[in-house]
Amino acid sequence: MTNSFFFCAVTACLLAAGSAPAPRPTASPPLPRDGQTLYRRYRGELAGRPVVVEFTFRRLSDLPKEHQFDLAARAYDLATGAQHDLRPAGLFKPAAPLTLREETYPGTGQVWHASQPLGPVLSGTWQASALSPPQPFTLREDYTGAARFELLTEYTSGRRGLNSWGEPARSSITVTYLHLLGADTLRPALAPLQCPVPVRRRRERVGLDQVAGSQDLANIYDQSLEVTLNEQDLLASTAYTQEGVVDHRRAQHTWNSFVYDLRTGRQFGLLELLRPGADTTVQRLITNQLRRGDPAYAALLQLDTELLPLPEEDFALTPAGCQATYQTAPEDAPFYAYTVSLTWAQLRPLLRPGTPLDRLLQARGLPRPR
Repeated sequence: MTNSFFFCAVTACLLAAGSAPAPRPTASPPLPRDGQTLYRRYRGELAGRPVVVEFTFRRLSDLPKEHQFDLAARAYDLATGAQHDLRPAGLFKPAAPLTLREETYPGTGQVWHASQPLGPVLSGTWQASALSPPQPFTLREDYTGAARFELLTEYTSGRRGLNSWGEPARSSITVTYLHLLGADTLRPALAPLQCPVPVRRRRERVGLDQVAGSQDLANIYDQSLEVTLNEQDLLASTAYTQEGVVDHRRAQHTWNSFVYDLRTGRQFGLLELLRPGADTTVQRLITNQLRRGDPAYAALLQLDTELLPLPEEDFALTPAGCQATYQTAPEDAPFYAYTVSLTWAQLRPLLRPGTPLDRLLQARGLPRPR
């Protein structure tokens, strides 16, 4: 199971008084800098259903020039949260009309053919699969009830130390930050969400290196960030962190999930919104799912008689519900990791009324239980 994009302007001119407007030139989207992930969000209808499509756009500077730009997308039904992960068909060229295919078995997933490159409006045809008849679609960039942001990934080369073989090496610290854009930067309630200024970010990374370097080992600290939900004035993200010694095959992996109410700036977790006693019901649901999905891991955890504990890092919110990843310790062999998921329909009767999630659940067609 988380846890960024842009705007371009196009100009048109008239040839002469009384003449027809000239066709609008094709404009490529603004290109991301090294370490910058751009985010764009669109809304529209697909086969009569409301849909949200989100894009992330980044530069991979260590690849050949023609392969440096990476685009990923997800489309989800605004009523059910059912999600489809999409990628460009073939080599992605920012200035070319966009064609997307679902990341699934060839010929079985969605296909999107846009008449334009990534811009304020995307229109074209959509197919439920490669063999399905094409249907028209139009998407417009829309941030209603959502945050505008970009992700900034920054690297600091740290102290010299020893790798796992006892050889000289250098520590490295990589952190991805959420950077709010536009009007959201002016809202006092959202100030705690905004990433620090560059000088302070670098100082924090140096501080992480000093802690790691106290053991005379060259360590790796790599924290990525994924926005998993941006809807109904809720912003959810998951930070995935890998920590370990340079060249060591096993690192410590942690997932930490955060949810913010964009109306108030308040941070909360899903578990604190449960009704009294509902935590045991959640444990039963995720335990049964793990038993069915990965019996070997369930046996390792002795889940024939025990219930899976609730995730210490809380659940990550997604358009379809919530999820959490469980894993064995890095030193254990074999290593296991498994992600459990719950739908909003499963969660609805377990949540207290009057929470920030009510807005999302209403949008999913799940009113408060009477």
